[in-house]
Amino acid sequence: MNHKFIPANKEAEQALLGALLMNNQALDAIKVPLTSAHLSEKVHSEIFDAVQMLVHAGRLANPVTMKPLINETMVADLTIAKYLALG
Repeated sequence: MNHKFIPANKEAEQALLGALLMNNQALDAIKVPLTSAHLSEKVHSEIFDAVQMLVHAGRLANPVTMKPLINETMVADLTIAKYLALG
């Protein structure tokens, strides 16, 4: 097998998502091809997909506008909405 191992870094993923939510235009600044499949946490993949969908549709991506787009998966003892609010 010749699979490349991509190390997971939960904190880096959280920082990326936080930056995108603080400044949606930062999505355009990502110069390497990045998809939700690159993120190790399922919840982070869902959040990234929602951000991309909203931004590419010309809408603001924030915890309020994302809520209808993401499953209410639990992260530890928190819903995704509460997880985002703590970020």
